[in-house]
Amino acid sequence: MPTDTLLPALDPMAIPGPPWLFHALWLVTFAIHVVGVNVVLGSSILGTMASLDSDRSFGRGVAGFFAEVNTWAISLTITFGIAPLLFLQVLHGRLFYSATVILAPAWLGLLLFLMAAYYLTYGAKYRLRAGKGAAVHLGLSALLFLGVAAIQVVVHLLSVQPGRWEGVLASPWTALSDRSFLPRFLHFVLAGITLAGILLAWVSVRRVPEEGARAEASARAAFGVKIALLATLLQLVDGLWLTISVPREVLLGLMRGGGATMLPLTLGIAAGFGLLVFLARVRDPIADRTSVRRSLELFGLAMVLMLVTRHQLRDLYIAAAGATPLPRRPASGVSSRSSSAVSSSAPPWRSSRSSAARRTGRVPEKRRREARRTDAAGSRHLTLSGAGRATIGPCSEALPSPRSATSGLRRTRRMSTSFSRPSRAPISSPPSRRSRDPRPPTASRTKRR
Repeated sequence: MPTDTLLPALDPMAIPGPPWLFHALWLVTFAIHVVGVNVVLGSSILGTMASLDSDRSFGRGVAGFFAEVNTWAISLTITFGIAPLLFLQVLHGRLFYSATVILAPAWLGLLLFLMAAYYLTYGAKYRLRAGKGAAVHLGLSALLFLGVAAIQVVVHLLSVQPGRWEGVLASPWTALSDRSFLPRFLHFVLAGITLAGILLAWVSVRRVPEEGARAEASARAAFGVKIALLATLLQLVDGLWLTISVPREVLLGLMRGGGATMLPLTLGIAAGFGLLVFLARVRDPIADRTSVRRSLELFGLAMVLMLVTRHQLRDLYIAAAGATPLPRRPASGVSSRSSSAVSSSAPPWRSSRSSAARRTGRVPEKRRREARRTDAAGSRHLTLSGAGRATIGPCSEALPSPRSATSGLRRTRRMSTSFSRPSRAPISSPPSRRSRDPRPPTASRTKRR
């Protein structure tokens, strides 16, 4: 099946606002959603790692912290994912939903993965509260969340490359053969691990712990900083891999975009290096709480800038595929009524003119007098709008704006003659013979005598 057949037509309805507003709202809501995604993904992975630690008191404490965080983070992440999905539907709905239909089993399975991981997280939470181990529950939930992330990445890459739809329809597993799938997937996973590690460190040291809890808080913060440092190092390597795996025409479009595309990418890379520096300088997390806080701020800055670059890459992918991203908006001042509907049939006032009027272009004087009488009788109703639309009775026709009020009234006066038919005399019975006799009755009686 050719790609032109698979690609749905553009929605004839115009988008209900300027495109830049929907792009801005999409970025803002998607950034909030991605924060939750990183927390859930990173917390499930680090919680699994902590539950496998040989030191049960430390490991179960960290795993319990991440299980508590995930129980509300999952709900917020799903809730805040609705708004960017709606904006995506407005801007690139035909591409995104086509990809989800092609990968329908995986896309519907995503919901099952989410529900199962949600209940497993609650099971791990209550087991840890009871002093039991929860490595199995946390491990299964982490695998399910990784599956959800993989499905999202595959659907995204397929939606921006309509040329691959035919091959994926024939063999669905070829959706995983994209060069940029694995580095893009790792990009999200490593970002989640980094945020979860920094979050653990910041929560542990944001307030100076008491003397009895100082050692435990320091150990938790050090664990989070080390994990975040390692994930950030791997993230820089993976970012380079992701850059060279992008298609050549897309990468050239990004490089040729000037400051609009290169500035967010450059600042995002700089923020990543700054995050690496602040994490590396932390020796005692409790004594150096400022560096932990700066690390969290730099991570947020780098995430926002990388989301801007991701948004630009999406448009470059779609442009390289030749798919028009947006439906055309109607020009300002144009009536919502279709012009073809107006031009398909001749105006009724033209078709009702007499042949003499069509030849000369003028209305006969007789019909003009009849129109005046009709106006006086009140059988004709004329309405003029500011846009130059004349409404006569039940019919309406869009007219060009008159140069002045006088010429507009003249024009509508000429139009009125086509709607009013000449009034005819009422039909009555023929006059009697006596009424036709002009002679007086006396003379008629005299003659008969």
